[in-house]
Amino acid sequence: MDVARSLKHRNDFSLETGVNHWLTHVKSALEHTAAQPRIFVFYEDFIANWQLELNRLSQFLGRTKLSGQPDIQAEVQGFIESDLQHYRTSFLDAVDDPDLTFPAKPLYAVLRIYVGNNHRRTRQDGGGDQKMQRALNSFSNYCVLTQSDLNKV
Repeated sequence: MDVARSLKHRNDFSLETGVNHWLTHVKSALEHTAAQPRIFVFYEDFIANWQLELNRLSQFLGRTKLSGQPDIQAEVQGFIESDLQHYRTSFLDAVDDPDLTFPAKPLYAVLRIYVGNNHRRTRQDGGGDQKMQRALNSFSNYCVLTQSDLNKV
């Protein structure tokens, strides 16, 4: 919903169009990274705890010492501006939002749960097992197809 609201404000898109864009971009990202090492990072997580997210990224890259370097921390901290996050929809509010279509809700929920689980067990391979990653790919395709069908009605 944060992306859709941002697109509404910036581009005067309807919320439905913004949600459709989000779904399309997420599906595309999942498709184009299938069978590759990958990590999922949410913007709001970076705003909330950039140190943890920087650590996750450096572990994913196999360069764990990078996240502790003062110059890198200073650059990231200088880049993160919480004032630029104009919309802050909690997980529960997003799932409960009537403007968020059904296909977008479960995809967002699955991605958030996946990332939450991987926060607890980050590995150098991105923290994800291959079966779950394949399920994410299939699920995103299903959600976009479902949204496309809903748009035709």
